[in-house]
Amino acid sequence: GGELARLLPELARRLPDLPVPEPTAGPDQRYALFDSVAGLLAGVSASSPVLLVIDDLQWAGTEQLLLRHVARSTRQVPLLLLVTYRSDQDSQRLVADTMADLQREPGFSRLALGGLGRGEVDQLVGAQQHAPAPPDLAPMLLARTDGNPFLLGELIRHLSETGGLDHADTVREAL
Repeated sequence: GGELARLLPELARRLPDLPVPEPTAGPDQRYALFDSVAGLLAGVSASSPVLLVIDDLQWAGTEQLLLRHVARSTRQVPLLLLVTYRSDQDSQRLVADTMADLQREPGFSRLALGGLGRGEVDQLVGAQQHAPAPPDLAPMLLARTDGNPFLLGELIRHLSETGGLDHADTVREAL
């Protein structure tokens, strides 16, 4: 816990009895910190299972080393790690290396998610404008977003706010 207080000063205020971390530097300090994070997760999950969600792993740098350490150190702990990353970012060597390491862990599962299809896009547009989607709208949106739900939601919201969902010509111009 004392190591974690270096990163999270609020932790020291909430838990005043934390031990003061010993001065270390370089790899020893990093290992002590990684071990503290794994220990904290193990301690918290001792009373009830824990779900730790790490979103957009492609944006992390050396923090991915922490993820690897936590995955190895908490094998016997009721902890579920859910990690998301953009597959089009797979070319990043660190993400590829991290995923390869995690794949060797017991219980690892990989689920590739694709984009939404035409029917789902029609439903999304219909829910936004509370009316059926124009028949030629979904193909235009899919061509622009590859079915990415976040991008679709933002684009549909923008078109809805600007009145563009009502006119196919406006959508074509916007896209």
